[in-house]
Amino acid sequence: MIRSFADDDAGFVRWRDTHPDGFIVNHELPPKPSYLVLHSAPCGTLAGDPKGRGTNWTSALGKTCGDSVTELRAWAQRVGGDLDPCRLCGP
Repeated sequence: MIRSFADDDAGFVRWRDTHPDGFIVNHELPPKPSYLVLHSAPCGTLAGDPKGRGTNWTSALGKTCGDSVTELRAWAQRVGGDLDPCRLCGP
């Protein structure tokens, strides 16, 4: 099941922390085909709190989360783009 977060850091952090085998797409708000970056849930770029990278997780950039790359790839195609893997975690 796909879940999207915008202006909901608590919800995003809860999802991230309870889905350690899941995946997260970082995207603009609203999502644009040109920026859909796929991360594994435990990726270091999305770990801890966002200080040093901004003041929050989900205001400037939304997060769309899912348990499989397949379902997130289908979501990205509906947005009109494709997923770009994170350079750090490379899912």
